Amino acid sequence: MTFLTMRKATMDDLAAPRFDALIAELSTWMRPLLRPARKQFAEVLEVAAENLSPAASRDPFMDGPEANGEVFVDDNGCLFVITHRAGNRRRLTIDAEGSRLGEHSVWIHAISSDQNVALLDKVTESCAETLGVLFAEYRYPSDDFERLKNEAVPSAGIFSPDEVSPARTLADKNNRELATRIKQSYGLLVSDLKKKSNRDSPADITTTRSALEEAGLISSEFMVICGKTSQQTTRAPSAEVIQQMDEAGVKCACGKPISRERLEEALTITELGRVLLDKSKWLSVLVMDELLKLGLTSDEIIIESTIGGDELDCIANISGEVCLFELKDKEFNLREAYSFGAKMNIVNPEHAIIVTSEYVGGDAKEHFERSRKAGRGSRSRRVTNERTGKPLVYIEGVDDLRVGLDEVVSTVHRSDAARILGEVLPLASVEASSVLSAIEAKQSEGRGGTAKGAARSARRSSSR
Repeated sequence: MTFLTMRKATMDDLAAPRFDALIAELSTWMRPLLRPARKQFAEVLEVAAENLSPAASRDPFMDGPEANGEVFVDDNGCLFVITHRAGNRRRLTIDAEGSRLGEHSVWIHAISSDQNVALLDKVTESCAETLGVLFAEYRYPSDDFERLKNEAVPSAGIFSPDEVSPARTLADKNNRELATRIKQSYGLLVSDLKKKSNRDSPADITTTRSALEEAGLISSEFMVICGKTSQQTTRAPSAEVIQQMDEAGVKCACGKPISRERLEEALTITELGRVLLDKSKWLSVLVMDELLKLGLTSDEIIIESTIGGDELDCIANISGEVCLFELKDKEFNLREAYSFGAKMNIVNPEHAIIVTSEYVGGDAKEHFERSRKAGRGSRSRRVTNERTGKPLVYIEGVDDLRVGLDEVVSTVHRSDAARILGEVLPLASVEASSVLSAIEAKQSEGRGGTAKGAARSARRSSSR
């Protein structure tokens, strides 16, 4: 897994010279990569290291004499890319003493295999103290995502953290099937639980029932069953309430005292259970919770919304790239594939992910593959395929949800991390012209030294 965390600060021309001091300070407790490489160049050439200029970065924002950067490695193998980028020279301000102040930026990129970077706060504090600036978290924005966010109309109400634990209970197929049956029955008699499935033992049913009750998804009631019609005539939260009703003279619909009718315990769905089962909201809750755990903010997730009449399960901005999710609590078949293809054309995401509690049918996968090959001439399709390496991501089964989403987020972060390293790693090398200049200076100094020595020898001979 690869995670990228970024922090940024701005500084003026007066603070920029302190960047070298910062690199020297960080080098006392982390291992630098770039400067030692340039130093090795100098040692092999037997020239002064300061006479060798670092190679230019491919990043246009770092080109020029003020470009600077270093990559550090900590003891845990985490990479810290510290870069200084000169600002736009057209945007200058003048201080009270008439000095020209240009805007510079300093970036901290932490690249690690763990979302929690142990030394990030220490590195940030050291950078802030040495440079005299304040750092803030930085996330890649997405204009496309913001446009979609403005167009989206929420259709599922507010998502509460209290729904996460019950949703995880419904992620179990047995729990979900029983809860669905109870919801559809408008009250399932406990005596009928054994009819749930021949493959479930009484112990399994008891365990499933307990899990649903503990999660607040179902509750029990007592029902009065009319002996004449076999219909449920009265419901109460407990048998004691039924007894009190009988003492108060309440009768069954057929006219008999309710104490003379059959009393049965029944299971009913709670409001929480009903909300989570409707339109499989439990799956949306789990996806949103996992994305939040992977570092996204709630502002970067659009969950269960409608755009232009099309229902979209989830859209996320992952490090500046739009990701479209389709969530299904059943097999994803060819019919769903056609529908999702239309949504992809509307959203035009960089990444498309199908999450299903069952599996994606072979005919659906074949349809997407044919569409991918047919759409290679499309610019948007081509960008999507180049970034993801594949047209779609399939997460089949809720048990694989976390691993699948980890890989989606890691894919985006890995691409960004590779680009960031690609911008700064050229600084480990040296400019060819500076190598030639250093060698020429060394040779010139050598020839001059030989001539001076010969002159001194001649003077000694003549004096004798």
